[in-house]
Amino acid sequence: MEEGDESVFSVKEIVLAVLNEIEKNNNANQTNEMSSRHISALASLCGEKPLMRALKLVDDAGVTLLTAHPSCRTLFQVQGKSSGDLYLCLPLHFCSCHVFFYDVVNRGEVILCKHLLAATIAKALGRCKTRIVSDVELANVLFSY
Repeated sequence: MEEGDESVFSVKEIVLAVLNEIEKNNNANQTNEMSSRHISALASLCGEKPLMRALKLVDDAGVTLLTAHPSCRTLFQVQGKSSGDLYLCLPLHFCSCHVFFYDVVNRGEVILCKHLLAATIAKALGRCKTRIVSDVELANVLFSY
């Protein structure tokens, strides 16, 4: 593992810890909101602009959790700029958007795109739209990307 890889990994771990704390607080208080401390931490780790865009997606109900039945496999679809754009997200691991491939994978300049950040925040806050689909339908969604 290269030196640069260790720092990216540790930042992802810190982001995950912040998101886990948000989820715990939400489960305990049922507020569906983040504290200013959490917002500041995520802005420092992920950048203010991507965080604000992700929060707008969450506020606009732009995150849908698809759950397949009977396998219980899940994935997220997150709204893009226009109403017809939907991106496939596997939180903290993959997004089908161009920013993920260009800035996250190729350049390593950011650790998450706004879609991944929105999916993980929406999940932590319990603010995802949910859709139950068949395993075949979920496979078709995957193949469409």
